[in-house]
Amino acid sequence: RVAQRALDPRNGGKAVVEDYTAYIPSALAPQMFAAVPIIADGQTVGVFVAQVDIVTLNNLLTDNNEWRSTGQGETGEVLLTGEDRLLRCQSRFLIENPSSFIAQAKANGLPASTADQIRTLGTTILYMPNRAEGVEQAFHNKTGLSRFRDYRGQEVISSFAPLEVAGLRWAIASKQDVAEAFAPETQLRRDLLVTAAFAAIALTFVALACAGLFMRPLRRIVAGMQAASRGTEAPPIEIRGNDEFAELGRGYNAMADAIKQRDSGLADAKREKNELLLSMYPAGVAERVGSGAELTAESVSNVTVAVALIDGLDVLAANRSAAEVRAILNALLDALNNAAADHGVEPLRSLGESYIGVCGLSSLHLDHATRTLAWARTATLALERMGHKWAKSVSLRFGLASGKIDVLLIARGHTAYDIWGSTLGIARRIVQEADPGCVRVGESTFALLADLERFEPCPPIETPAFGTIMTWSRSVVEQVKSIAPATPQTQSDRCVTN
Repeated sequence: RVAQRALDPRNGGKAVVEDYTAYIPSALAPQMFAAVPIIADGQTVGVFVAQVDIVTLNNLLTDNNEWRSTGQGETGEVLLTGEDRLLRCQSRFLIENPSSFIAQAKANGLPASTADQIRTLGTTILYMPNRAEGVEQAFHNKTGLSRFRDYRGQEVISSFAPLEVAGLRWAIASKQDVAEAFAPETQLRRDLLVTAAFAAIALTFVALACAGLFMRPLRRIVAGMQAASRGTEAPPIEIRGNDEFAELGRGYNAMADAIKQRDSGLADAKREKNELLLSMYPAGVAERVGSGAELTAESVSNVTVAVALIDGLDVLAANRSAAEVRAILNALLDALNNAAADHGVEPLRSLGESYIGVCGLSSLHLDHATRTLAWARTATLALERMGHKWAKSVSLRFGLASGKIDVLLIARGHTAYDIWGSTLGIARRIVQEADPGCVRVGESTFALLADLERFEPCPPIETPAFGTIMTWSRSVVEQVKSIAPATPQTQSDRCVTN
């Protein structure tokens, strides 16, 4: 082909160069030829054809594979690209690491067949495409410096220009990866940042040391405020000098004294409120109301309601003054309340001759029925042990019922506390049929008692609201003398263990 071009009359006897071609006699390895016609006496008598040594040209482009020694670093190289957009020189990366280069080229879209040819022939000349932005601009007769992605898909910075040799149009480019090209700049930026950071830290410590000299008075004030916020009493701040900080310290001491007096007043008010609530409600309900919890209505299961009737009060009040009756009632209520506190029974209210207590309302007791029966015995024993003459004319009778009750706050705008429900109604009905000195229990309570000795069945009580009520009765008066003074906790613990 180069000989035919040289002998072409239109060539005018000039030398011609054939671009890189896969040469069949060289097993398709790339070769390059030049030719010139031989003319004697105006006649073309032959053609001189020479094979150009592409190795010498490649060594020129690759600096004999001495990229690092010529200042091209780890990724720099010079590339020559033909008009077919194929390389005319060896890729540095194929020479240094063939397997990594082939894998990277495939990942960047190189066909597998082309990659196999490059691996087999060991060259990128005429096989590795290069359509980088700089190459395209060079073939548009532009020269410049730009950043773009190269034939490997890596971002590079490259200088490029067009190149014409004996009628051949090539593009030549010198490039280096951006990461390496700008490494000094990155390192400088990092060094500046580190230096600035150390300078900032040093200045910060200096500023803190200087500020500490001015902030000592404020620290004392802040320490006092923190102590006040934790609710602990802090000593007054020591005042030094007459500057602005001293004025601030005096103001803080005055404020701390005012807060202390206010807290003392609030504590007194809270204590009085708690005492008032305890006088109105059971302990559990008083705690809930005092904490701000809303209590309008709720149901409580597994409780025992006890209604006690005090017989003989009308006879005692007949010939006594109001002060004497008050003293008698206080003594009776103290006996009932003390016995209730010993057995976990919560006094609910007393009105006239009736007294109502509940076990299991505020505090859960699995043995609430047993506790309530023990309370009836203890209260009767306490009445018998009174040394007053009038105590002999007074007797107690009890009605017990177990089940669920409703806890209510009644009367809108007021805080009247009460319980409601069938359990309370049955206890009230039972106590009316009980004999003086006896405790009468309903069927629900009888089923919960472990000690059923001396309980006798009673005639059924017919009621329109609750139907037929089955009851059992037991004399308290006959048993109080044989009852040990121990509280029923032992028995309740035994019931829980069983």
